[in-house]
Amino acid sequence: MQDLNAPTVLVAIAASILVGATFLLRSRGRWVAISILAFFALIGVAMDYRGFVKYQWLNPIQSGRSWVLIAASFAGLLIVGTIGRSGPIPCRRGTSLLWVLIPCMYALVRYIHFGVVDGTQSLVLAAVVGFFVRSAATRLTYEEGGVEWLAKAIILAAQAFLIACAVQWVQFREPMFEGPARRFVGVTSNPQFVGVFSAMALLAGTWLWRSRTPMGKIALAATMGAMLMALFFTGSRTSMLMAAIGLGIISFRRLGNLVFLAPLLLGGIWAVQYVADLFGVGPGLERLTEGGNTRTYVWAIMWDDFLNNPAFGRGATEKGQGSENSYLFAAASYGIAGAGLLVVGAARAFILAFRPRIPSASINTLRSREFLVAFIMMSLAGSVLEGFLVGRVNVVFFVLLATIAALECLDAVNEETFAAEAAEAGEAAEVSA
Repeated sequence: MQDLNAPTVLVAIAASILVGATFLLRSRGRWVAISILAFFALIGVAMDYRGFVKYQWLNPIQSGRSWVLIAASFAGLLIVGTIGRSGPIPCRRGTSLLWVLIPCMYALVRYIHFGVVDGTQSLVLAAVVGFFVRSAATRLTYEEGGVEWLAKAIILAAQAFLIACAVQWVQFREPMFEGPARRFVGVTSNPQFVGVFSAMALLAGTWLWRSRTPMGKIALAATMGAMLMALFFTGSRTSMLMAAIGLGIISFRRLGNLVFLAPLLLGGIWAVQYVADLFGVGPGLERLTEGGNTRTYVWAIMWDDFLNNPAFGRGATEKGQGSENSYLFAAASYGIAGAGLLVVGAARAFILAFRPRIPSASINTLRSREFLVAFIMMSLAGSVLEGFLVGRVNVVFFVLLATIAALECLDAVNEETFAAEAAEAGEAAEVSA
């Protein structure tokens, strides 16, 4: 069970008030609530190879972030489910509901492995955060008619992450790096989380580029340049692959327009690289080009763990035998039920992304769907190489759930609009006849 300390209580109260108020007042900035949750889902306690905590300035909050997520999500869910209800939203809920149930299933198995206290906290965390994210994503997509809110939420969370890292850098930068290779962990617990979230930010920033003002583009390019350098510092090949998949999907039809982004993006990369060189910190790019196999051995260990206890697995711990595949990690940690539910959820998400859809006359709808499909595809691809879809709610799982809920809503609204337009056309034809 994570720590409940005075700073955590104060931050949880502040986050709850802010999240609840944005929905209560029906503010246009309601997407900020998603940024708040994304940031607290991203940060974590960094530990060295001996299992000792690396103290950072956010450590009191990092060690109690689950309480912040629970409090803020509960406040938001309360408002969205009562005062915020403005009528039925015509959205399919099957796939997104399944993705809410996945971490709930993990939490039930944690009762067996880690006891009542841990199991209860995990179940409350998964249910409250999951249902709030699902409800908020659906409502924001329906009321705004697109998913620009999601891209802006990711970028704002990335900017908050960069500010937190800058503060830690000024204080003492050593806890921000892991192991002999000095992989960048920032204010998270794992370099992979930094890399994957950086790929998410690059996708969101690229998609937002055309709709920003000139000053907004400068800020966006600086953020993307810094996140790209953070990705390089992690040495994560999986994250590079995810970024390539996501950017490839959204850039396929409009690559020419993105040429204008290159100078500012390269300028941001140069600035961050200059600062890194100034302080004698290298990004370790050689790891990105290594051809060694670092995964099949871990996959074999996870498979053996699953065979030793196929019903409930060995339990997911920070000192587990490995996590370089979400599906094997789910099987090793939570048994056949946990792995089976995750496989079904991934298959449903894939089908949702590529299901036959009714043509839409709205360019905004097409662009929104393209962004959501890119995010789903890059996440599913990365899940084969990393275990980020398993365990307590983390930033990747959290944003993927929001993406799936938004895509369900977007398709349902598009079909409803198409049906209404077809009915009007039919009535007009009857009148003219």
